[in-house]
Amino acid sequence: MDKERDMHVHILSRIDIENLLNRPTGFYRQEIMTIDDSTIHHWSETFIISILDSSGPYGIPLFKRDHPNVISLTFDDVIKSGDSSPTVHKNTIAFNTKMAEKLYNFIELNKDKFACIVHCAAGISRSGAVGTFIHDLFGFGDYFDFKKVNPKIYPNPQILKLLRAEHTKKYLNK
Repeated sequence: MDKERDMHVHILSRIDIENLLNRPTGFYRQEIMTIDDSTIHHWSETFIISILDSSGPYGIPLFKRDHPNVISLTFDDVIKSGDSSPTVHKNTIAFNTKMAEKLYNFIELNKDKFACIVHCAAGISRSGAVGTFIHDLFGFGDYFDFKKVNPKIYPNPQILKLLRAEHTKKYLNK
């Protein structure tokens, strides 16, 4: 992945993304448009990474299916599967190399977009790690600018480690 242009990366909580998805957010052909499965194709300059819990209310998908600019992944805020997380206390699923490869390939397909929205339950750790990774590759401004826009993030180190390893693997194989 080459840094071809600056990308705006926004980290949101589940509540923030639900508010964005369920209210008018723009105009298209003079109609109020929301973001959902039927209108996501109009958001051609934005891609969305939806991180879901393995169970509970934050495990309910926001989109019925993936789209060219939307991916949903299910994993918890844990280092290893089975650990307790802030929102799921048993039978947790950790981010793994297969998920890192899938996510990396999705990011690669959307690297020319103007904006990226990443969300998880709280908008802090899992989405913070994914957003930090994307910002490091394509972000607008330096890390301090990114942190001003996303002040709550505290990236999960295991997720960052696996995404960076995937980038290294892909980059070295070019």
